Amino acid sequence: MANYKSCIISAQNALNELLESSSSSSEGEETSILFSREERTHVKDFIVDVVCSYTDAEFRKHFRVRRESANYLIAKYSSSTYHAKRTYRGGRAEFSHETQILMFLWFCSNKTTFREVGNLFNMSL
Repeated sequence: MANYKSCIISAQNALNELLESSSSSSEGEETSILFSREERTHVKDFIVDVVCSYTDAEFRKHFRVRRESANYLIAKYSSSTYHAKRTYRGGRAEFSHETQILMFLWFCSNKTTFREVGNLFNMSL
């Protein structure tokens, strides 16, 4: 029990030192490194600006399916039979069916990460 208390006291002291050192920084710097948030860059309107301008060959190269097949999947997924409606309100607006299918196809057809897909399609990780 004593070891546990000494560990908590050490952690509190370290936190206090960190907060004091950050508050004594110059005015231009952030007041606390604990609450800083890294801004991520996202591609705005990737589907409208980039994907829609792909030729059929480019579309197939990037998504590994024909544009007609992707459109078929989008139409099929859009039906209420295959797509569950959101049951909660709030948060970010739901992505369109087209965006959801194209994100899925991009992820499956490219050796990429969730982070890269998120950056391309302007979504969070």
